[in-house]
Amino acid sequence: MQHHRPAQIDTIKAHVLSNRHPPYAIAGSLFDALRANSGTMYSVTNREAEEAAGLFRTVEGCDLDPAAAVALASPQQAVACGAVRRGEYTFLNVTGGGYKLLRDSTDVVPLHAASVDVAALAPPAA
Repeated sequence: MQHHRPAQIDTIKAHVLSNRHPPYAIAGSLFDALRANSGTMYSVTNREAEEAAGLFRTVEGCDLDPAAAVALASPQQAVACGAVRRGEYTFLNVTGGGYKLLRDSTDVVPLHAASVDVAALAPPAA
């Protein structure tokens, strides 16, 4: 049986955040936490995520993974719509990024398991 993905899913740059069948039935999931606490979820466009990533790159000097860019764009929306007001604090743990920075600042040499002498990598016997 061949499954066809809807065209909209193919346009999402943060692929890890797209799910045609979200696991809402799993007890204690993020969905349950949002409902129990009257939480809000924001819909972020690719463009908004790219703009958030650009701001992060400018301020922090580091690139972001597309999913992390979505995470950063969400509180920007919360501020824009007044859900987060001046003087209030939020916390965002940004993970996933630095790939381009690493590539651009380091001589990365691909490691191929077939060509590595694993014994030579082991620490010397005590």
